[in-house]
Amino acid sequence: MSRNDNWYLVAYDICDPRRLQRVQRRLKREAMAVQKSVFFYQGSERDLKSLLDELAREMKLKVDDMRAWPVDKIQSTWMYGKGLQNTALLMPGRKSRLRDVWKRWVA
Repeated sequence: MSRNDNWYLVAYDICDPRRLQRVQRRLKREAMAVQKSVFFYQGSERDLKSLLDELAREMKLKVDDMRAWPVDKIQSTWMYGKGLQNTALLMPGRKSRLRDVWKRWVA
């Protein structure tokens, strides 16, 4: 991924625990988790659509829901609460902590 790729906020509501786990595992590999069902994804619109299409195959679209919104600048997002300060979440495929990556993007 290049630094010039777009950012998207992805959120989901999935009723069944098994489907939820499958979608969550996949998103954890591809995106940065900011809450249990909320992720930041960086990539092209085409890459996002491909990922969402893949995830939709794991879902029951009559009862589950997934949404994605473009984020103009990840630096302009506001967060309150424990969020990133108390998390040990890792960037997908990397060993750096999410909060360290966040600091680099915001700086």
